[in-house]
Amino acid sequence: MVLQYMLLYAYVLLICHAMQTCYLIEGFSYAVISVLFLAGILLCHAAGMLRNRIQLLRAGLYIALPLLITAAYCKYEFLLDFFQIYYADNFNLINRSIYTTSPVGFAAFLPFFILLLPLAVAFAAAFAGQGRGEITLGILFFFMFSLWNNGFDRALSRHIFFFVMLSILFFAVNQYLRLDRMHRDSGIKLEIDKRKITRYGIIMALIIASTVMAFTRSFGVKSIFQLRKDYELDQRRIMKYAMDSIYGLSSSGYRTSDTGLGGPIQLSKVEALKVKSDRPLYLRGNVKDHYDGFTWKQTSDAHWELGKNNPLKVTSEHIRFMLLDPAAAFSNAKPGQHLVVNKAVIYPQALLTSTLFAPSHTFEIQAKREKIIYDDSNIFILFKKSTRIDDYEVRYYQSETGVELFANLYDLPLGIPYDADSTEPSKKWYYDEVVRKKYARYLQLPPNLSQRTYRLVQSIVRDCRTSKEKVARIQQYLSAHYPYSLTVSHVPPQQEFLDYFLFSEKKGYCTYFATATTVFCRMAGIPARYVEGFNMKDVKDAKGLYSVTNDRAHAWTEILLSPESGIWSIVDCVPEGAEGELLPAPTPYRDKFADAYYQNANIPASSDSPESNTTYSFNLFKGVWSRLAYPLAALPLLLAGAAVLIVLYRLYRLSRTKKRLLGQQSLIPLCRYTAARLKSVHLSLPVGACELEAVQQIEDTCLRDSLELLIRACYQEAYGGLTPGPFDRIKLFDLLEAYIRKRQRFLYYWYFRLFF
Repeated sequence: MVLQYMLLYAYVLLICHAMQTCYLIEGFSYAVISVLFLAGILLCHAAGMLRNRIQLLRAGLYIALPLLITAAYCKYEFLLDFFQIYYADNFNLINRSIYTTSPVGFAAFLPFFILLLPLAVAFAAAFAGQGRGEITLGILFFFMFSLWNNGFDRALSRHIFFFVMLSILFFAVNQYLRLDRMHRDSGIKLEIDKRKITRYGIIMALIIASTVMAFTRSFGVKSIFQLRKDYELDQRRIMKYAMDSIYGLSSSGYRTSDTGLGGPIQLSKVEALKVKSDRPLYLRGNVKDHYDGFTWKQTSDAHWELGKNNPLKVTSEHIRFMLLDPAAAFSNAKPGQHLVVNKAVIYPQALLTSTLFAPSHTFEIQAKREKIIYDDSNIFILFKKSTRIDDYEVRYYQSETGVELFANLYDLPLGIPYDADSTEPSKKWYYDEVVRKKYARYLQLPPNLSQRTYRLVQSIVRDCRTSKEKVARIQQYLSAHYPYSLTVSHVPPQQEFLDYFLFSEKKGYCTYFATATTVFCRMAGIPARYVEGFNMKDVKDAKGLYSVTNDRAHAWTEILLSPESGIWSIVDCVPEGAEGELLPAPTPYRDKFADAYYQNANIPASSDSPESNTTYSFNLFKGVWSRLAYPLAALPLLLAGAAVLIVLYRLYRLSRTKKRLLGQQSLIPLCRYTAARLKSVHLSLPVGACELEAVQQIEDTCLRDSLELLIRACYQEAYGGLTPGPFDRIKLFDLLEAYIRKRQRFLYYWYFRLFF
């Protein structure tokens, strides 16, 4: 026992020295630590003395507990001030010093040492005294692990050798003492050379500790904190690569919208995609919401992971209302009607991008072992350090109302349920509180728009009574007054792009029309956004796949059709009379939906670019939970998980043991198992010739009779060499466990059954 205490004391000093090194504690007093260690040992012995006087202990608790509660109530403010001064303030001081890596005095740690160290030492010594040295090591390991987990892996590297060596020596000594005590209790005298065992134990501890130290110096050692930090950095790098590789019209030959819109272009006929689908589709690749007069940009930097636990779904009845046929939409005749699900398979060809192209209302993408993220516009991005994408399948809802294309609304009883110019109080409130607040970034306009542009829009939408009429007028005006052409001049530097298109160039391609349509709708109070992607042509190859070449790259506008459901509709103002291979043919278009449910239920991601404000955060140290307090919450969970695994393993072993005992022909192992189980209720069957006498102490007649039959059968087997006759082993098991269960509490019963 003295040797165990010496090793335990050395362990405590090692942990304290590690804390002094990691937390930069000034004026550390090992004398105080020694006194507290001695107090813990005395507390352990006092508890052991009282354990044999359980009635006295209970009486003391019954008397002391009301007194303590009364004292706490009477001195509530004093106790609160005491806790604030000695614990809360010191905790904050220690926490700040960790974050700022500044020294802190030993006095700040002293209240915590006084509270925790004697208790930890008492528990560790108690378990060691009972031969449960592994639990003692677990308690000590908890403190070392908390330091390592807080990111002090480098500071702890010099302590690893002593930590491993002490752990091995402590465990070896504890196992030796436990076996020695067990044999002495059984009356077996062992003649063992303790010096030789000690010598071999020290040599093995030195060898193992040196090997571990060599490995840590060769390969390094990282804490969970550092591993999490490295993982976060790696995720940011992947995110930056993915965002830098997102699709834009520049990938297909257009002038990049990041440096300036418009200007001469030369498109390529190189095949970008192959698509297996039952119809041509608009494939969305990028959505941008901020226009500065020269370029379009995306301002939202939040992304979520698409997975089995958070797939995109249509949960809103507003969405069903917009996508089902008008008869179902305007009557409750078919409230449970299912939406039509369609699918398409995309085969990327000569297109290097991280974007996964998909039609609107996509609710599932099946890619081979790939991680996919998406933004609030339902643009899907491959999350990896590569633009190599295998074929993938997209599943989407197909509208029965034709709301994907705004031109289809002319013949439908569906309208846009908001109007910025309405004077009715209810509609005005709806627009201000719902539309303007929720979709503010889709109403953004730059300050450099010319006044003649504003006057032009006002003249176009004048006399319009609804937002639907405004969009129709804008589409008709742009299609009728501006021809489609790829032969355009360079936009003069510092010239606002839209003004130059409307009043100087007066012709252009899809980028010109999409920009004009988006800005015009915003001026009219209609949320709109700029979209880039592909408009498939009805051309198939020999295998029946749609061939999508780079000259089918296209830009268009999406307007908000339903604020509640997030349904958007395409407005493509490219003139219908334009000829040539580059004119996008009108096709059924499916748009996105954005329910707040999806935005709140997924994992944010970010880039580590200096300009990015994305928040792909793995930081768990927010608010009260600091790096100092984190192990107090995380490690108990880890220990609880380990305990669950141990219990499951022991249950498995218990079932295997029972099966083995029931299946063996010999009854002697069953007799030994029964004797071990009866020890848990302080009833011993001594080795020798007294088993039958000991069995008479059992009050349960059935169990006593069954045990007598078992012992007599074992005598015949052991001394007479006879094969055991028929014996009801299952009955003995049931009687034995019922007898023990009556004499033990639930937790004690399962503790002794699983671990003894």
